[in-house]
This record gives sequence, C-alpha cells and structure tokens, in this order.
Amino acid sequence: MVIDSNGKQHASPQTQSRHSYLASLTTRIKRSMATKWHRSQIGHRSEYSIERFLAFRDYYESTSMTHAIAVCALTPLPALLTALLIDCIPLRHPSEGWQANYGVWIRQFLAMFFESVGVVFQMREVVEARTISITGAVKIGLGTAVSSVLVTIIVADLWKFPIPFGFVFLINVYVLLFATSMILVIGPQVLKSSPTLRAQIKAQLFIIANQGVFIAKQNIANAAESYHEYVGPLLVFSVDLFNVYYVAICMESSTALATTFTMMVADSLHLVLSLRSVLCRPKLVQEPSKSNATQCVCYLEEISSILRNTVAHKSPQILHRRVRLLAPFPLRLSNDCKSMIRKLAKSGKFSNDGFASRRCSKNSISTRKASTLSKPSRIAKLHHRVTPTTLATVLLPQRGPILSDLIVSSGASIGIVVNSSRSGVFDGLQILFQSEYIILAEYIEFIVPTLYAPYLPALFHLPVAEYYPHTATLTSDNLSRAIINILTYAAIEFAGFSALVLLFKRTLGFSPLYQLAFVLETHAFAIQGHLFVWTLAILHLTLMHHGT
Repeated sequence: MVIDSNGKQHASPQTQSRHSYLASLTTRIKRSMATKWHRSQIGHRSEYSIERFLAFRDYYESTSMTHAIAVCALTPLPALLTALLIDCIPLRHPSEGWQANYGVWIRQFLAMFFESVGVVFQMREVVEARTISITGAVKIGLGTAVSSVLVTIIVADLWKFPIPFGFVFLINVYVLLFATSMILVIGPQVLKSSPTLRAQIKAQLFIIANQGVFIAKQNIANAAESYHEYVGPLLVFSVDLFNVYYVAICMESSTALATTFTMMVADSLHLVLSLRSVLCRPKLVQEPSKSNATQCVCYLEEISSILRNTVAHKSPQILHRRVRLLAPFPLRLSNDCKSMIRKLAKSGKFSNDGFASRRCSKNSISTRKASTLSKPSRIAKLHHRVTPTTLATVLLPQRGPILSDLIVSSGASIGIVVNSSRSGVFDGLQILFQSEYIILAEYIEFIVPTLYAPYLPALFHLPVAEYYPHTATLTSDNLSRAIINILTYAAIEFAGFSALVLLFKRTLGFSPLYQLAFVLETHAFAIQGHLFVWTLAILHLTLMHHGT
C-alpha cells in the first residue's frame, strides 16, 4: 500500500498491475470457455446456404402437411421391419456347433449385406458424382457379406463357436473387407488418379468409425466440417440414433420412475440451452403496419424479403464471404430457383459460388427434375397475385401480401430492411440450421422408443427370443411392465416434441414438421443407410450366437 500526502492509502503500482493482470486473465478464460462451449454446440457450427434455403422453400410451398407427416412416420419402418424379418430365421442352440447353425450364417449374410449397402448410401451422398452406382453398391454389399461370413466361419472352425465377443473382435476385419470391396468396385486406378475422392472416402470412413457420445460427436463434427449444413442430419442419424436405441433398451429393464425422470431432466436442460438462440432470434424485418397486424410474418418470408431487396438494390452487404450460395451437395430446386442460383453465382460475391468446387451427389442441378413448385403454390392459389418478373421477384416465389408490400414499400422502409441485411440473412440462415438440428434430435428421441415398443412383443413371440438375454427370461407380466416403461418414455418424449413443434411454429411462423420431412426426403438414401446400419447392429448385437 502507498500513502499519499493527504494520508489516504492507495494500492501500489505493482499491486494495481497484478490486479489488472488477474482481471484480464479472468476475462480471457471466461471468453475462451464461452467460445469453446459455443463451438461444442452442434447447432452453432453451421448455417443454411442460399441453395438449401431455396430448396426448403420449394419443398414447403409444394408439400402438404399430410405428406410431411407420412414421411416422418414411415421413414424408420424399413430398417425395423428388416431387423424383425431377419429374427424370423430359425436358429439352433450354440452348443450344437457352427455347422448345425446354418441359420446364423444366413442371418449374418443378410445383416452384413444391408449394413454394407447402408454405409455405401451414406458415402454416395458425400463423394464425387457417379463414383458409386446402385449396381456398385449392391456389388460392395455382396462382396462384404460373402467375405465376412467366410472369415467368421474360418475363425469359428479354427477357434470355437460362438466366437467370444465375436462382433467386437471381428469388427475391424469387417471394415477392412468392406474397404477392400469398395476399392475393387470403384477401381484402384480411379482412386489413385483422384486425390479429392481419396480424401472424401477417408473422411467418411473416419466418421463411420467414430461413434459414442459427446467426444465422438465433436470428432465427427470436426471431420465433417466441409459438409456444412449436412453435419446436422449426419450426427443425429449416427451418434444420437445409437444413444436413443441404447436408452430405449435400458428403459425396458428399468423398474423405477426416477430413472425416467432423471433422463428427462437431463434432456430438458440440454434442449433449453439449444433453444435459446432460436427463441431469442432478432427480428429481421420491420413490424407490419397496424392494418396487417393480424398477419403472421413467416420466418422464410422475412429472409426472402431481405434477399429480394438486397438483390433489387444491388447491395453487396450480405453477399460477401459470410453467406454461402451453394450447398455442399446439389439439391432439388424449381427451374426459377436454378436460374437464380446460376445468376447469383456469376456475381462473385459469395464465399462459395463455383459449381465445380463443391462435392456432388449423383444428381447435378442441371439434371434435377423440376420440383412441383412450378405449379401454383397453395398461397398463390388463394391470393392470385400478379407481380412483375424481375430479378428480385424471381429469387423466391410469392407467398402472400406481406412480401409484395415490402417490395413496393417506400424508400425509407426499404432502407430499414436493407440496413439490417448485413447480418440479418446470415443470422436467419443459421437459425434455420439450428431449428433443423433440434427438431431432428427430438424426432429421433421419440420415434425410436415408439417403434421399439411394438418390436419387443413381436420378438418375444419368435423362437429366436430365447437366444437374446433381455427376452430369454422375460415373462408375460415382465413384458407388460417393460412395454409400459418404454411407452412412458416415448410419451414423455412425444409431449416434448409436440411442444417444440408448437413453439417453433409460433416463433418462426411455419411448422417444423415441413423442415423435418424436407431433411428425411431430401437425404432419404443416406438416412436409410444410417437407419439400417444402426438398427440391425444394435438390435442383433446381444444374440447369444455372437458370443456376447
């Protein structure tokens, strides 16, 4: 301490410097922790591209709610029914040896075939166009299935049957056989001449190999950073799907409601943290006038109006670096939106505007069939509005009077909209990505236990039930209690999902069921690949003949 001429005590310069350093260090630590927490949240890692926004807008305009609900309800069924049909194959007791258990090898062949084709469908979504055809996928599946069965039979004959921890013990061998089959089908020379293709396949194999919870999710997100908005469905239908299946199976043997309550609380806390950025979203456009106060401005319309005004007034503010024009993979677009994408690509104002620089799936924009948006949309049928065909109006189809009012509004109001567009579109596209990721995760959390509940009694009545640990000693009374536990868990998750749908509809102005169905239908092959891989692997993992 230092005493001045008035007798007052002051901290010495050394003490002040130390306090300043500690305060600065604390601030840096807090900032670093906040940055790492923000980075760890998958919903904050990316945002929609303009192309994905347009594709979703097309889908929203042309799809009925009945169709969207049907897509959401039917998507998980093929994988679950396949797992149940494989369980219908009769088995002999493991003590009778591998030769008497021919049913095991039929099961393994079918399971490995469907799982291998599922992995190929995942890879076809993210590698160069036409690298693997449907015929090639079938060849890879057959090659992997046949070689896997032969290797397992050889090990069982030379060692013992069932092979102790056989699935875990031989998983690396199965991956090697799959990779070998894939290389032979694609062609070694093709891989040798294409460094890009090698990098894509290497990244995808790393993603497939990393499964688990938080750490694995971060590893996959880092490996799939170039996938941008596709990272959400990728994580939900791999890591989250695996975890929800595990939880549903655990709930089968749970006897305490406290277990269900604890899991619900943990899930709710995570959901609340994820919802903050969506619910606290900024208003992108000015509030409607009093005459239009009763009309709800859809969030898609807010982004659309900013885009149109920006293009119409040639403002470069949102078209420089931050906003991506192209999705990592071509998407289904209407003819008008395809034309607009090409025009915007020529502007050179986006962070990615080169069609040749992105990964391509089997379809390119030039060969995509025009979506049904070319027909009058539901709203257009209601309003019969005619607007001038300019660059601004072609950008997005009209959906009600508010948008056209914004376009022809006064210069002052246009200034308000355009001035907010510097970060408005980027924030809007990021919120669309966050809402998509959240609704996908909540969908998986309720649909898996909902479908597992009828699967369990179906398995219980099959002869193979005696070879699964969780059904071997199950009685009719215990089965009823297990189903009640699973349905209770599913009902709570469904209530949360329904509340989330209503909340998002009120906040964003459109039902997130459209966004959910858009993802499930747009990436149908890849998502079915994920579902087949994890449904078959998890439900059949504990079979006694696998040595577990």
